[in-house]
Amino acid sequence: QNLPLTVFNTTLSLKLSFVDRNNIEILPGLAVSKNTTFVSITQNMIADMSNNSIVAIPFSSPLPVSNFVADRTPPQLMTFDLNMDTLTLTLHLSKSVNVSSLNVSAIILQ
Repeated sequence: QNLPLTVFNTTLSLKLSFVDRNNIEILPGLAVSKNTTFVSITQNMIADMSNNSIVAIPFSSPLPVSNFVADRTPPQLMTFDLNMDTLTLTLHLSKSVNVSSLNVSAIILQ
């Protein structure tokens, strides 16, 4: 018999998607240190078991992060495409990158 799942918990951990992570990383200065990482929530975020909405934390006074671990994961080249008609090399990477750091002479086609 399948019973409805009810979780009684006061801690929630949410895993960011690939798109979420990239959207955060492309915003300069967001979530790069403890001093640049805050959260705000609306009362619609979640409710308790009695259907009482959570107390909002407004955008104007966000909650600072209590524990922050900086990104130390280097980007990886996942795949690439080469179009000799348009002379275009397209690199598909695992995460957002700083395009101004690109060193074209470090790319070797074989």
